Amino acid sequence: EQVMEKEGVRGVCIHGEETIFVGENLLDVFFPADFPKAFKSPPGKVVVVTDRTTASLHLPVLSGALRTCGYGDDRVLVKIIPPGEVAKTRHVKETIEDTMLAAGCGRDTVLIALGGGVVGDLSGFVASTFLRGIAFVQMPTTLLGMVDASVGGKTGLNTPHGKNLIGAYWAPKRVYINVSFLSTLPKRHIINGLSECIKVFATHNADMMTVVEKEAVTPSFPTTSFLTRCILESVRIKADVVTQDERESGVRSLLNFGHTLGHAVESIMVDRWTRRGEGEEPPPCTLHGECVAVGMVKEVELARGLGHLQPSEVTRLRNILKTVGLPTELPCDLLVADLMEKMKVDKKNENQRKRVVLLKSIGQLVKNTAVQVEDADIERVLAGSIMVRPVGGAVVKADMKAIPGSKSISNRVLILAALSQGTCNIHGLLHSDDTRHMMNALQELQIATFSSADEGRVLRVHGRGGEGMVAPGPASPIFLGNSGTSSRFLLSLVCHCAGETVLTG
Repeated sequence: EQVMEKEGVRGVCIHGEETIFVGENLLDVFFPADFPKAFKSPPGKVVVVTDRTTASLHLPVLSGALRTCGYGDDRVLVKIIPPGEVAKTRHVKETIEDTMLAAGCGRDTVLIALGGGVVGDLSGFVASTFLRGIAFVQMPTTLLGMVDASVGGKTGLNTPHGKNLIGAYWAPKRVYINVSFLSTLPKRHIINGLSECIKVFATHNADMMTVVEKEAVTPSFPTTSFLTRCILESVRIKADVVTQDERESGVRSLLNFGHTLGHAVESIMVDRWTRRGEGEEPPPCTLHGECVAVGMVKEVELARGLGHLQPSEVTRLRNILKTVGLPTELPCDLLVADLMEKMKVDKKNENQRKRVVLLKSIGQLVKNTAVQVEDADIERVLAGSIMVRPVGGAVVKADMKAIPGSKSISNRVLILAALSQGTCNIHGLLHSDDTRHMMNALQELQIATFSSADEGRVLRVHGRGGEGMVAPGPASPIFLGNSGTSSRFLLSLVCHCAGETVLTG
């Protein structure tokens, strides 16, 4: 079994070994009993890497647990780094390594990453290169770190060119997920971590998406029991995917849903924040999970635009994210060109072409790996507006099939076909008073004529390319019979007629 429980602690297997442990108050009894036997031989020294904020909250508890294991202050080295993405750099990595070298750390040293995703990624990278590789342990203190960064062995740091572009795969010997740590986490950071849970549920577990949907509207949201359930299911899914594909050559790329666009947003926003020298609390849409939430919305809009996903699924995902408290819109001052430039160095790219994880529905994927997508399609969903240019003089001979059963869409189709030059065959048009009034109006404006085919199942629209539109004048009002859809679309159309047109009814 992938998940096992013993004395209130649940163990999750990865690569066939039980290395991930989830529970409350893990440092009281479980950690002191498990840590010494997690390695082939007892560690000579323990190095704890943490940030200033985490150190003040959780370092005393970890130090006490290490003393219980026999690791007093003389065998434990603590390195405190600045909090946040600003620490995930080559320079900070060097300072950690120099501190360890100066302290005489050998290959029997174990490095413990106590903190969020930044501490875990950076510490893991240090462990992978220090003396060509030493053991390390993940002890995440944020929800984001618990459900994502601590599982799977990805390590790395950021550069001015993008996030996580330099790093290594280096699996931790243990991942201790102490749910009790979340009691000190600000709500914004809890919500930030839930973004990564929603990401993995959207691609792999539709039932858990329903659970999130229901829980998010409760007054006590989010409860500890709900968060524990999200952690366990997210870790279980990720451990299963990583076991199949550790080096991200296939199915592991699916865990990057929302990240192609999200990383681009995050890279720009974090760079702005650090350059402005603002306080330690980042502005809106700067935290990793917040940027991934925006990325998920844009990537499902992309899937919809490519014909893979129903609009209702896009709306549902956006509503879930909004209800949870996550952003769903791009910051208004981001430029499409800047985002596209950042995406050029995404790790999933192949032959300089961008690859995106596309949904077919919530919990179902278009393909079991990221899919190559044209730049023009990505730009379309990122753009705040689109310029539509008419094709002058084109003659249309088109079959429009499977028109949705909607009065609004049927009337739009009728106008588009009427404004085309040539004949358009429309299959499955919704016949109603609204469409009948629209057809009568188009004929009175002398924009198009109509005939039928296939025993009335096909409507043939003979469009005149918008040429020769005639305003019938006040003596010949166009009767619309209470049709709201006809009136609002025709209002735009008759504004292009020279002369006066009266719409009534």
